[in-house]
Amino acid sequence: MRLRERSKGHPASEEELKQTFHAAELLSHEDGLALNSVICCSGNGHYVLAPLVPIPVDSFEVARQFKQFGHQIAREIADHVKDVKIDPVYNRSRVMRLMGTWNSKGFPVAGRLHRRAHFITNLPAGRSIALHHMILNTDVDELRNPAGPLLKGLRCDLRKLENCQFIQWCRAYLEHVSEPLWWALITNLAYLEGGISLIHEISRLDMYRYDHCDTERVIQRVINSGYKPVLCKTLSSQAMTCSGRGRFQCSQINQCPARSPMFMAALHTI
Repeated sequence: MRLRERSKGHPASEEELKQTFHAAELLSHEDGLALNSVICCSGNGHYVLAPLVPIPVDSFEVARQFKQFGHQIAREIADHVKDVKIDPVYNRSRVMRLMGTWNSKGFPVAGRLHRRAHFITNLPAGRSIALHHMILNTDVDELRNPAGPLLKGLRCDLRKLENCQFIQWCRAYLEHVSEPLWWALITNLAYLEGGISLIHEISRLDMYRYDHCDTERVIQRVINSGYKPVLCKTLSSQAMTCSGRGRFQCSQINQCPARSPMFMAALHTI
């Protein structure tokens, strides 16, 4: 992040750095980045880095989702930092400046000196699962097809979900369900009437990993943050697999009219 109007040809001043740091702080508190990101100073501005559960970039669709997500999260804080330009960086040549190296861009003058790139906050202990799912569920056509937030307790017929191969697979092979797939299950059931009880019913089949309180916390996080249901094409992708767990495959992926399991239970009123 950098100032929109900065003295061209010279490094940033201390006051300008304070403004970009404020913008970085706001960004680091966004969903998916909170508690899983680090604020860095490049010497002329600040930026936020976040390690996440790896996403295999095996198609142009994933690349477009990542690019769209960068623009989307930048727009969310743009109104709060009017004098700061937010660059949603997604090209490799501009991802980050090596920590500890001098940023010698611009001619130094009094009050505008060259600085070393360095970390501002502590490195996160783990990788963000939430950010992983947010990127994979970014709709590249979102600007053309805006959608409102999902409502809790949507009327539905949960019995229809028993015909969903993903639900069947989770019931039969819960020990093979990776954490990303379990998260995906929750995003598809949490908004439905009776869906929360069904999440617990399926999750407790794995007696070694199930914890009621932890499951409730994830459910509330999904609802409070407005995560959209993970799409069927994502459920079957390599991105949802973890070492030691299985991979879900749906034989009806190209025939089923539902884009995600959630909508198999839908009534006409949803």
